[in-house]
Formats: sequence, C-alpha cells, structure tokens
Amino acid sequence: VVSGVEGIATETSQQFEQRRQQSVAANAVNSNTAILGNLLGVASVLDAYVTDNPSDAPVTKGGVTIPANSLYVAVTGGTSSDVAMAIWKKKPPGIPMYAGNNSEVVTDPNPAYSPPAPSYTITWETPASLQTYFDVVIAQSTSVPSNAASLVQTAVVNAFNGANSGATFT
Repeated sequence: VVSGVEGIATETSQQFEQRRQQSVAANAVNSNTAILGNLLGVASVLDAYVTDNPSDAPVTKGGVTIPANSLYVAVTGGTSSDVAMAIWKKKPPGIPMYAGNNSEVVTDPNPAYSPPAPSYTITWETPASLQTYFDVVIAQSTSVPSNAASLVQTAVVNAFNGANSGATFT
C-alpha cells in the first residue's frame, strides 16, 4: 500500500487534478513525475522539482546547467536519508545525477542481496531560500472592513499557496 497525497476540505478542480496527478505519479517508477510524486510524499518536504537532460550536450534550465544525459533534482525540506531513498526508489537505473549540494549513500534494501548489498550515492540540490514580499495598497473607503489587513494577508497567502486558483484580485 502506498499512501497518496492528502487532500483538503475544499479544493478547486485544478487543485484536485494536481493532487491526483501527484498521487498517481507516486505509484510509477523511472520517470521524473514518479520521482517528484515520491519526494512530495516525504515528511517535511516543502517542495521539489525534477527534470532531466536527455541530450548529449549540457543544457541550462532555470539558470542551472545540467550535464548531458543526467537527472536534476531540487528538494526543500525532509531529512537527507529520506530524500535520498525517495529519489533512489523511483529513478531509472544507470542515469547520472546532477552533482548538487547534497548527497547521501543509499544501500539497496532488497533482501535478495547477500551482504554487502549494493550502495549508491544519490545527489540533489537544496535551493537557497528566497524571500518573497508583497506590497498591497488598500484604497481608503468606508466600505473597507476594519479587518481588511488580516483579510488581505490571508488572501495573499492562500493565492501564493494555490488555494485561490483562478481567483482574480483587483
């Protein structure tokens, strides 16, 4: 039994579809979405990004140069051992990994191996935290509620986290 991605009490159809895709991907192997789905299921992982470079030359994506024929994983949160095992369980065998700023040696837990079981060094990037600021201007009006500041803060956080998907703010 593999646990899925936990839902919320109320969600939009877009949020449901994203949660469903993550849950289905968690059951797959040998694909970027399978690795991503598995990583997002790791305790304390806040976010993850997985891409690959199947070409024979380095490629730059989002300011990161990914070597030829390799896998790039970025993860925020989680313990090193849990993150490494989540990647290892879903990554295709024999694919080189981008040499990120984190690494962990994973030992194959398959009981078919006589000790010592094979070990693999799993590498990934933990991106630097990015401060995000919002500047909100509220027009002075008698129709502005007294708790407007709190309402705006909640709306911004919800929009940033995808809870107001499709909402329009003016």
